Amino acid sequence: MTGTSATYAANDEGPGEGLGEGPDEGPDEGPDEEVRLPRMRSGPQPQHLLLTLLGDYWYGLHDHLPSAALVELLGEFGISPAAARAAL
Repeated sequence: MTGTSATYAANDEGPGEGLGEGPDEGPDEGPDEEVRLPRMRSGPQPQHLLLTLLGDYWYGLHDHLPSAALVELLGEFGISPAAARAAL
């Protein structure tokens, strides 16, 4: 479902079946509780931060920018190197 949210009971079969943590899906979800999908992400969002930094500081420049420098820069904002490389 693109652009919409769906509600599934924790024990219903829905999109992404088999991708959870197991039959209980997590510590807060009982078998009869509903789960709102899609879920909002929590924590830092490396892609948004990277685009903001590039847009604010490198927009219109034609200089080369090493990816290692961007990984290090995102690290200063608490983004792990793996997440920074994935955002690139």
